Amino acid sequence: MNFKTLALLSSFILAAVAIPRATTPLSVSTPASVETCKEVILKISGGTPPYTLTVNEGAPPHNEIENIIGPVASRTIIWGSVGILPGTSIVFQVTDSANALTSSAVLTVGGPGTHSVNASVCSDSELTRT
Repeated sequence: MNFKTLALLSSFILAAVAIPRATTPLSVSTPASVETCKEVILKISGGTPPYTLTVNEGAPPHNEIENIIGPVASRTIIWGSVGILPGTSIVFQVTDSANALTSSAVLTVGGPGTHSVNASVCSDSELTRT
């Protein structure tokens, strides 16, 4: 291999490395239902880690109920929906390090009980994994 061929090959390799990679759009996947006193597994795809996750009221103006976690690099987050009143509509919102924002569909918290918002009222025996 001569010097010109090597230089040309090196240029192609450097160009390929320098090409910005397109990130896939940020999204969050949720289970079909959410119940009070049960853990919820949320899966984040796309975007640029780390991520910040909040749970907001499902109805406008979508006030924040709880800042769940963040910033984290994990794409799978387990959240215990402890203290959210059954019947409450919620939305999970994810922000990535590039300030991209996505929200889940509106979910209604199910389950028995009279728990109040932000009250840690579920005992260890009530908190279960889904």
